[in-house]
Amino acid sequence: MYNKMRNAEYARQKQEQTVRRMQQQLAELKRKNAVRVKNELAQTHKEEKDLEQALIREKAELDKVKFISLVPYHCHSCCSYSGSQWWKLQR
Repeated sequence: MYNKMRNAEYARQKQEQTVRRMQQQLAELKRKNAVRVKNELAQTHKEEKDLEQALIREKAELDKVKFISLVPYHCHSCCSYSGSQWWKLQR
């Protein structure tokens, strides 16, 4: 009878130890995942900002090209820009 109780107590303690170890593993995994998610979020945010800046630059270049392509038709026919002023606009 004493041995049965002792074995049962030993099994209970061993199971408690297993539960504590699993809780620690879960907490460590959650911590690591939180760090990983935070880093990935920062990286994706940076990639989005970089792409957004590249898009802004491309749009600005496109607008510049559109403006330059329209200037000769507009300025030479109806406004007061002279030829030298039109060339300054192209630069």
